[in-house]
Amino acid sequence: MVQVPADFVNPLDVIRQLQKKSILALVVPAGKELSQKGLPKEKRLSRREKQTGMGIPFYGAQEDTVLTRGIFQAYMMQHLTDYTSMEHATDPLRYQLEYVIGGKNTDQENLKAVVYRLLAAREAANMMYLLQDPTRQAEIHEMALVICAAIGFPALEGIVSLALQAAWAFGESLLDVRQLLTGGKVPLVKTGDTWMVSLHQLAKITELLKNSRAVEQKGMTYQEYLGILLMTGKPEVQTERTMDIVEAVIRGMSGKENFRLDQGVIYLEVDMGVTFAEKHFLCKEITDMQWEVTDGKVSEKSGYTDMERQGMKTVIKKGIKIYSTENKK
Repeated sequence: MVQVPADFVNPLDVIRQLQKKSILALVVPAGKELSQKGLPKEKRLSRREKQTGMGIPFYGAQEDTVLTRGIFQAYMMQHLTDYTSMEHATDPLRYQLEYVIGGKNTDQENLKAVVYRLLAAREAANMMYLLQDPTRQAEIHEMALVICAAIGFPALEGIVSLALQAAWAFGESLLDVRQLLTGGKVPLVKTGDTWMVSLHQLAKITELLKNSRAVEQKGMTYQEYLGILLMTGKPEVQTERTMDIVEAVIRGMSGKENFRLDQGVIYLEVDMGVTFAEKHFLCKEITDMQWEVTDGKVSEKSGYTDMERQGMKTVIKKGIKIYSTENKK
């Protein structure tokens, strides 16, 4: 007959109560102030009707390949901040990589979205480890018998074992995410040496979370886990969200409050006509003459009449002189 200790606390009840609490309150280190910043939908480039031009000439093949995705992700990882970053504290959004992943209105909502995804990933990995560890499976079976005896339903041992396994993986995952947010590392696949919470400690998981500190161990950092989440996202969505951040950062600069990415001119074609000696030259005709300007000197490569060449050379020289004079001012 299974004996139930007098001070026994059912870990399943503890985990059930934890799941009702705010996830950020559980995994964010004590004393760590969360960002209050946000980017409302009406201020996002990705959410408004954008102004467009005629398009720009593009040379070469624009392909969505592993290489191009890798380059863009490297750009995001290098230039965008995240929860652990200390720089760019005055930017409109503090958790920028989290925004690219979550797309929510505020830093805290984006951090919460990332935490939930990390928690799900870690829970699946931890569950797989528990299934393959015979020692911990024996511990689960033993604890399940105690729980069944405590509730008076010994026939539920199989169901309780499964629930206990999931609860243990969840508790370990909470400590994993907290470890990441504290600046520590967590391996993708756990071993007996890197497993942090014992089954008997599961009923005291709240105290463990409050008092936990970053543990020295090999593994991946929080930012490296963000890199994995970025690889699972849609490139077109991530591109628009990155543009949201770039526009918001520039608009936060003095004198650039009205900056809009979709109103920026990056390529401009101008038609110009010049009349000389009763002959009208269009911009294309000037180009066809193949005039060359080098260090303020004008020369031509192909022939028009002497009069046409001299006339156009005079016009271009005057333009250079006016341009140079304006620059000197």
